[in-house]
Amino acid sequence: ERFERAARLDPGYAAAHAGISHAWWWRGMVGPKTFKEVEPSSRAAATTALTLDSRLPEAHVSIGRLKYGYDWDWQGAQSDFRRALDIDPNNLDALFFSGMVCMALGCFEEGIADLQRAAQLDPLSSTVQSALGRILYRARRFEEAVVRLNQAIALEPRNRGAYIRLAQVYREMGRHADGLALLERAQALSGAQAAFIYARMGKHAEARRILKSLSPPLPGRPMPIDEMAGPYAALGEKDKAFEMLFRNLETRNTWTAYTMTEPSLADLHSDPRWSELLRRLNFPRETVSRSARVPR
Repeated sequence: ERFERAARLDPGYAAAHAGISHAWWWRGMVGPKTFKEVEPSSRAAATTALTLDSRLPEAHVSIGRLKYGYDWDWQGAQSDFRRALDIDPNNLDALFFSGMVCMALGCFEEGIADLQRAAQLDPLSSTVQSALGRILYRARRFEEAVVRLNQAIALEPRNRGAYIRLAQVYREMGRHADGLALLERAQALSGAQAAFIYARMGKHAEARRILKSLSPPLPGRPMPIDEMAGPYAALGEKDKAFEMLFRNLETRNTWTAYTMTEPSLADLHSDPRWSELLRRLNFPRETVSRSARVPR
């Protein structure tokens, strides 16, 4: 509402329109709207901002975020984030989302460098530290991920996502008891994550009991891919895992962007449906080939 008021007071103020786009984006991530519902408003505002001022870094970030999150236009998104950084090398959002695209594509060193630079610019940001932990997790650098995620929690003990991500790292390290204790301590309210850990522990009956007790996700609501498909992959229920992943393609769930590099889905890689999933996500062929060589 404040961004919209600013735009009404000065319709030519490009930064206000970039802010509107940004706000709609996050409303689809953590608010009451689905990604499909927020996309038209977010895109219209980003396009207006870019038309008004092509030298505004935030305008390029806004349109780039839509390209990677909605369009799966990876090259276009990278180009927009790099254009923003050409204009302002210290633009925190451009560094952050450039790192996110690299995380999705598996160009981990480049993405880690972007996020490390973001951490230097804002050393008190729990969000940036959590993102660093997330890309290190997907790069299978688990010990380093633990350090960053603990730092994120120390900076902001209410950062629910950092607890969830740290539990994911512990799960992949085989530290199942630590992961379950962390979820309980954080009151993270993620039954799917707990079910996933129990499945990895071989306690399939307990995992299925938890999954059966969970309320079905609201149609179109964003849900991290490892919470959706991971527990079923761990239980050997590949049909259910792929059903959920393909459903997410239709709802344009932005979390789906990280499918290719998600460690918890490694058990699905040998299934022919995996290649079809990545093809529909528009990942470059050379990127898909590189991902196949990532150690499980």
